Amino acid sequence: MKNIKQHINNLLLNLFYFLFHKKPNKSKINIANKLKVLIIIFEDLKTSLALTPLLKVLNDSFNCEITVLGNVNNQSVFNNNLLINKYSLYNKNIGIVKTFLPISKNKIDIIINPHEKQNVDAALFLGLIKAKYKIGFEKEDHQLLTHILPILDHNRIHIVDRLLSITEAFNKEFNKSELNIFYQPTKTSETLIEEYFIKHDLLHKFTIAVNISNSAELGFWGINNYKNLLKYLKNFNANIIVCASIDDIENAEKISDGKTLIYYDTEFDEFAALLKNVNLIFSPDSYIVQLAAAFKIPVFCLFVQHKTAEMINVPYNSDFDFAVTDNDNLKNISYGNVLNSFVPYIEYIYEKYNSAK
Repeated sequence: MKNIKQHINNLLLNLFYFLFHKKPNKSKINIANKLKVLIIIFEDLKTSLALTPLLKVLNDSFNCEITVLGNVNNQSVFNNNLLINKYSLYNKNIGIVKTFLPISKNKIDIIINPHEKQNVDAALFLGLIKAKYKIGFEKEDHQLLTHILPILDHNRIHIVDRLLSITEAFNKEFNKSELNIFYQPTKTSETLIEEYFIKHDLLHKFTIAVNISNSAELGFWGINNYKNLLKYLKNFNANIIVCASIDDIENAEKISDGKTLIYYDTEFDEFAALLKNVNLIFSPDSYIVQLAAAFKIPVFCLFVQHKTAEMINVPYNSDFDFAVTDNDNLKNISYGNVLNSFVPYIEYIYEKYNSAK
């Protein structure tokens, strides 16, 4: 029964592609000031942050009027983002029609679908919303596009550069040497974190954020490993903050053992402001790795690279080091192996901090 339903859905989707297909256009788009650009992205925080350098190009080099259509997974990245003019939230409970009608009234010039894998909801919006140009990657929904771009090699090319390749559709070059992840916390969050640092006497001292949370499929590095790490970090004249999501409260309390400050990641913007004000971040693979790059904060990362040759999610255009396991879980990275890489890195960052004082 499930296979029959899937087959019917595929037939309906192919019919949709046929009804709303576009004639491919190989000529580059002459992009002009104030063109209205809609970007449809229903991805997680990590991928959404990786899109921000493209937004920077569209905003600064091309001076476009940008609307982002996102969902609850990435609302935090775009809701107050200075690079865009408007953020529209797609709520499945409201439905596609009630979402796309207000957007259509804006008379969009260009639609960009940055998904590298098929996303049915994104494809439906791509087909339904009228625009002269529709740009995206070569995949199942390519019939809806006027400008089709190849998906670049995941094994060799960073996701940020893959997304930036969308600009190949435009007849204008830009300088990407200074590009990086972009996120700017609100002044309210900046003030709250400043007060937090004052309250806990964290100012004017080397501060390390140890994040213990990540996506469930990567596993958990282990309470004893983090305890040993905190013990080692006490060799430095440094503030230490254990950062965790609400789901990891119990683990954070066991790791801290009442001796180390804990910060719970409940508000994305406030957490971003916190990370902006530390000097080093230790974190398993998560959106935090790219958020660190936005503020040029050095980060030491723990990665899982299991049965894949894909490039790991290293920070873009920012200082980092890492430990990696080719097994399927972070618990397979031993504390000793992490320390072998981490010790010279933190010593380098710590010395650099003290030399600059």
